[in-house]
Amino acid sequence: MIRENIVPFEAGTIKSSNEYLFLKKFEENMDLFKKAYEFCEDEDFLHEMKEVSGENQVQNNSWHIFPLYSNRNLDFYIDYLSEKLSVDVRRIIEVLRSNLPDTYEFLDEVIEENGIINLWFSRLKAQSTIKCHINNDPFQYRGHIGLQVPKGNVCLKVKDSIVRWREDRFFVFDTTEPHMAWNLTDEDRVVMSVDFFREPRQEMMRLHEERIRNKIKNTPLGFEGGYLALDPKLVDRFNNVIEEVSY
Repeated sequence: MIRENIVPFEAGTIKSSNEYLFLKKFEENMDLFKKAYEFCEDEDFLHEMKEVSGENQVQNNSWHIFPLYSNRNLDFYIDYLSEKLSVDVRRIIEVLRSNLPDTYEFLDEVIEENGIINLWFSRLKAQSTIKCHINNDPFQYRGHIGLQVPKGNVCLKVKDSIVRWREDRFFVFDTTEPHMAWNLTDEDRVVMSVDFFREPRQEMMRLHEERIRNKIKNTPLGFEGGYLALDPKLVDRFNNVIEEVSY
């Protein structure tokens, strides 16, 4: 099979999955991931992002995540997580695989071929906001699809564009652009996030590993939610320019 080349795009643009064919495969199999999320929630696997709330980027006990696949499951990163969380992460992966065999059979078929880095669930509680930030990950793009999207004011803003999650389709954005998310409804919002390499892939893979090795030395759990000290002019423009996007 010929590998799909990843399409670059202009800064601030939000794209649909129509330009990233492997994401269509996920869309066709979302029942697997809805079942996987329900399992993770029932088992209380979701991790509160205290590392981010501690920086006042989101309210306490508001943002929880859980990865089905994290940083390509690189051995040194799994070892690091196991030590930091005082849990056997490899054992958790075994539990997931034994309870979600169809989900992981699908993932095993698509992950390496399509350059997937991370796949994780993100739950943002009612009346919560993740503030404007940028990520230092120029090796990737990020796709989002809704698992539970309540009615009302629940959106993502990327640079000048606002987009609302859908439960049937991905959109793709560049996390190195200023972005924020909010859920001003009375219900939780849950999305699935898929990070994948830009081109040229081999170069981006080397850069990713280099950045991850650096992050685990300098940031909690190797996560990097972005920077609060953004240029004031950029923040002012971000707060005042709005264009709603369909996809």
